[in-house]
Amino acid sequence: MSTPSVQTNNFTSLSFNVLFQRLVEVMQTNESSIIFGHPGVGKSTLARALAEHFSLPLVDIRLAQRDPSELAGIYVPNHQTKTLEIYRPAWIQKVHDQPCLLFFDEINAGVTKLHQAVMYEAMLDRSLNGIAFHPETKIMAAGNLPEDNAIVTPLSMALLDRCMKFILKVDAEVWLDWAAAQGLSPDIRAYIAWRRETVLYRQSDAVIATPRSWTKAAIMDKNGQERKDDARRQL
Repeated sequence: MSTPSVQTNNFTSLSFNVLFQRLVEVMQTNESSIIFGHPGVGKSTLARALAEHFSLPLVDIRLAQRDPSELAGIYVPNHQTKTLEIYRPAWIQKVHDQPCLLFFDEINAGVTKLHQAVMYEAMLDRSLNGIAFHPETKIMAAGNLPEDNAIVTPLSMALLDRCMKFILKVDAEVWLDWAAAQGLSPDIRAYIAWRRETVLYRQSDAVIATPRSWTKAAIMDKNGQERKDDARRQL
């Protein structure tokens, strides 16, 4: 029997700034959290902002790009003791030795049960294969929404039930404030200010517009305008 897709409509949906403050409170209690949201909406940016807030190095693990052995380690024979010993990835030792912000990105893109077993131990037990994480290490994960037509594997209800769960919603006002602070294209900012969330995130069969893609476009437009201004000054 297949596992049903996660129903996210009952998760708390918050804008970037509000969710940031909520996660600060959650992380201060050492609870693990999972953030769902559309592609490009700012989940990775949120993790970087939290790491900066806590002055912690960010350890970014992308599950879609990792074999389970790269997460938990592999067993190799010790011919002298006639036993198996585990070779652990360097990131496990890092989050053991010092406080870090451990970020499991694309958590629902880990396609095997072993991926999820590793996540269960890491996020709930705060350890892997006998190595406990530093007591001040913060843990969060992120994944796309089931309706995004992205790589999504149903998550274990046992894992979901034991984590704080939120949705990072698309918020034009937050993006506009950030884009203005970065000095990005006023034309694109004006268009987003006019059409708001209806264009900031928009998905169709052919294209997808996200806050990330609008940011890239605004940077390119800004750079192009700067080159034109430089050329005029040289005339």
